[in-house]
Amino acid sequence: MTLPTTVPMFRERSERSVDYLHTRFAEMSDLLVETDSHAAAPIRDAREICTGGKHLRSLLVHIAADRPRGPIPHCDTAVSAAFDLLHGSFLILDDVFDADETRRGRPTVHAAAIARAATNYGIDGPTGSADAVHYGQSVAVLSGTAALTGAIRLIADSGASDSTTIELIRLLTDAAGLSMMGEFLDLHYSLPGIETDANAVRTASYLKTSPYSFDAPLIAGALLAGRDSHTGALREMGNHTGTAFQLANDLQSVFSPSSRTGKSTAGDLALGRATPLLTAARETTVRPEIDEILASGDPSQLKRVRELLRSCGAVDEVIAQARNDLDSARKILDDSGALPSADAREAFVAVLDSIEESLHV
Repeated sequence: MTLPTTVPMFRERSERSVDYLHTRFAEMSDLLVETDSHAAAPIRDAREICTGGKHLRSLLVHIAADRPRGPIPHCDTAVSAAFDLLHGSFLILDDVFDADETRRGRPTVHAAAIARAATNYGIDGPTGSADAVHYGQSVAVLSGTAALTGAIRLIADSGASDSTTIELIRLLTDAAGLSMMGEFLDLHYSLPGIETDANAVRTASYLKTSPYSFDAPLIAGALLAGRDSHTGALREMGNHTGTAFQLANDLQSVFSPSSRTGKSTAGDLALGRATPLLTAARETTVRPEIDEILASGDPSQLKRVRELLRSCGAVDEVIAQARNDLDSARKILDDSGALPSADAREAFVAVLDSIEESLHV
């Protein structure tokens, strides 16, 4: 998804949240490097992941808080930063699960740590390569887990009222738990001996991304602004938007170049991930050919898989599903009044439009 062209006020607030996250990383880096200078490299790598990207989640918190023009409370800035940091945590861990070596054109946290282990830290001998991989993956798991706990700490230190802080921590940790469940299901459903159906795969796809990327940030913004009565509509709106976002992301990972996605073009196909796209194709007559190609592990045949995904109608089906969800989100936005100001509604429409644009593959 490209960066949404949204109301500048909300984009500027999101950028301030990113600046705050940079400050917190600098504080942590100074503390840890005093203990051991070798901590500097993994902190730098994690910082690049957590402070890079589009910052959609912090943007959504600010849109849903819907503060009038002018200064905003620090708690908005800190809580928005927490959701960006949570996202960074999951990216670091997801790259380990998917064995991805690049993210946004740079080495992933575990890939960079593997390279340091092999080059700088004296790992050699018959088990050297495996030892370097173990080291790199361990560093990434620790980094991702530290980012997750750091997100909770940002909320705890945000300055929101005690009752709101408790609600926000519950919101973030619940969303994180759902994402972990979705990630497990994604891994489990991709095993060759597991048969599942489209509904189960769609549920896993939703759980991986939507609760922490859309539902929770939107609800957090409303809680910060004291608009608790809007949380139900925002959750439903986030549910539909997040589902469409993940479907669009699945399409992009298969059909867009790495220069756009920042990841390997093989991605989910090479791993045989049970995405809604691949599951839709497997319910047609092309399944035997697709399964044979994926089982072979031959990357030169992935172009043929892409052709089959289009010809069997799976791409069109996923696009239609995503557009239905976007239409539902637009209707809730229009009918609910969950985003009171015209600026906030315009900004959220820009997010929906950006997702819609990314369906064009």
